[in-house]
Amino acid sequence: MKKVRQDKIKIIKFIYKLGILLFAFLLAMIMWDVSYSPWWNEGDEGRIKLLIIAALYSIVYHVLAKMYHAYRIGEYRLTDLAYFHLLCFGMADMFLYVEATIYYHKPVFILPILKIFIVQLTGMMVVTFGFNRWIMKYMLPIRTIIIYGKHDYERLAKKIRALKKVHILTGCLSEDEDKQELEKAIDNCDKVYLYEVNDRCKKYYINYCENKDAELYITRDIEEILASEYEISHSLDIPFMRKRREAVRWYYPAAKRLADIIFSLCGLIIMSPVLLAVALCIKLYDKGPVLYKQTRLTAGHKTFKIFKFRSMVIDAEKAGAQLASRNDDRITPVGKFIRMTRIDEFPQLLNVIKGDMSIVGPRPERPEIEEEYLKELPEFGLRLKVKAGLTGYAQVFGKYNTTPYDKLRLDLLYINEQSVLLDLKLMVWTIKILFIPESTEGIEDGKRTASDVSRGFKKN
Repeated sequence: MKKVRQDKIKIIKFIYKLGILLFAFLLAMIMWDVSYSPWWNEGDEGRIKLLIIAALYSIVYHVLAKMYHAYRIGEYRLTDLAYFHLLCFGMADMFLYVEATIYYHKPVFILPILKIFIVQLTGMMVVTFGFNRWIMKYMLPIRTIIIYGKHDYERLAKKIRALKKVHILTGCLSEDEDKQELEKAIDNCDKVYLYEVNDRCKKYYINYCENKDAELYITRDIEEILASEYEISHSLDIPFMRKRREAVRWYYPAAKRLADIIFSLCGLIIMSPVLLAVALCIKLYDKGPVLYKQTRLTAGHKTFKIFKFRSMVIDAEKAGAQLASRNDDRITPVGKFIRMTRIDEFPQLLNVIKGDMSIVGPRPERPEIEEEYLKELPEFGLRLKVKAGLTGYAQVFGKYNTTPYDKLRLDLLYINEQSVLLDLKLMVWTIKILFIPESTEGIEDGKRTASDVSRGFKKN
């Protein structure tokens, strides 16, 4: 019965993906044919050209939809899927506009694309809603358990409970529980999270789950992440691991710097009307300075002055360095908006052009906050192996209030895996989180300093 249900779900997902792609293909054909170049005026050559343009549009849309998980019907909330498709159609339509501009050797009217964009969103929402109702008839909530170690597992439990239509949290068990009880819980679930458990427990339950249907998720220690920098050495008959001599490709630094300059200049030019409007709003609100300058750290422990739009009241830190909390009364009304949309970060493109930062990399910390984190997490200094950045794994997959330990793990993953392709992926993924309020959620009220936040998150 379970196998039959899973097969039906796979078929529905395949039909949904095929339907969305066909929908995108046909609308691209209609838009180009009606608004830019009617194929009947160009004969067979025009028809072939139309098919090629629509096919290219569909390929771009498909690649974006895969990256943004827009096909994962039944796994995300409808609002999330709508947002993912909005981004995919928006960027694919921009691609089509560039195609039309190149075709005619001059800028073309953008109104047809805006009209079709509304049709795309309306049609996609109707299709997604219908398919979601269809697939939910066969999808049962995934029975999930958490086996936790010394760390607080409530943050993970809260996230799982929020997806109640997809997951049902059947238990949260300590690694110190009776082994038979833990095995019984695993036997009766579909998904297992091993959350910060000790090595002995991790090894045992990895082996145990190998022969079970349960899907296993494991957190990685910093040591395990650092070990991913190593490769197998074949020089002896004993299997050794050797640190890779070349962490990145020889061309990567130059390519990254070139991309930083191009994307920063384009971003400042495209966003200039918005940035000027924000600067005016900040100035009119309290007559204070528009930009906020602050000392931060980058590669090699070098310091620089970071630029941000001021989102807090004047002299917000006269009592010392404090992190923003959820209901921080120091944040101005204008500041709430620009923090939520990440517009306050855009002046940092000037830092990127100057060479202080990169587009992708670990977020730069203040020296005094870095010092506090190092007391609890000595490995935190490893983030300074590369240049600080605007976005990265920690920004895409974490939040403002993600613990320092988790941010460190995400940053180290990026440092070990950095490449041109990964940088491009992270830039595209960043667009996805720009308008998600949860991603800028502050730390808990009452925890203002770095030591308050970092305390208790060191791996035991």
